[in-house]
Amino acid sequence: FWLKSDRGSSRKTQFRGCFVRHHTEMQPLMPGWTFSSKTNWMLNEDLKCLSGDNFTLKDHSGEVVMTSASHLLSIGDKMVVSDARSGHEIFRVNEKVISMAKTYKIQQGSDVRATVRKKMLSLHGKIHVYAGDESFSATNHAESGNEAIITIAQKHGWSKRNMVITAGEDTNVVIAKSHEDRLNFAGMFGKDEYAIEVEAGVDVSMIIAVMLCVDEIQEDR
Repeated sequence: FWLKSDRGSSRKTQFRGCFVRHHTEMQPLMPGWTFSSKTNWMLNEDLKCLSGDNFTLKDHSGEVVMTSASHLLSIGDKMVVSDARSGHEIFRVNEKVISMAKTYKIQQGSDVRATVRKKMLSLHGKIHVYAGDESFSATNHAESGNEAIITIAQKHGWSKRNMVITAGEDTNVVIAKSHEDRLNFAGMFGKDEYAIEVEAGVDVSMIIAVMLCVDEIQEDR
């Protein structure tokens, strides 16, 4: 999926018959997390953890493939996500504390790969993702002039976990979906879990990073 365009230029890139405007190049967070067919994942949050929101990500077979650790005694939310098999860090999520709207940075080392920001005054609880370290004006517009690379919108329904993730800014090009089962037995054991379906060719590591940010934004409402 990462629809590339020349940095600083504007052109349209075709994706499954639809055209999406992009202004900057975006590469996958980590090699090996983009697949040739649709994939299904289960994101599980440990609600009883005293150190903050800890998550595990399971693949379709139930194997844990990502783990996260949060830092409770810190200014703003901070989370480190690692590959469960190798133990290597994949990315970090850091909250930008002083901001008009909830904003999170997805980082690898000192490199900010993406900025996740809640859209102000949105009827559908939209959240936008921008490539790199984006900043915003008083009117909540990206100061770079770039459009979002991903939009997350809550679907109508009983659960805040039911969301649609689309490519670009407010398009209809669906790249992932999330939903919570009404029969969430994990809740009986102090856990909260929901399913994420990612389309073929889409960077799963970026989608998971974004969804962790979205989860934090929703919890802080």
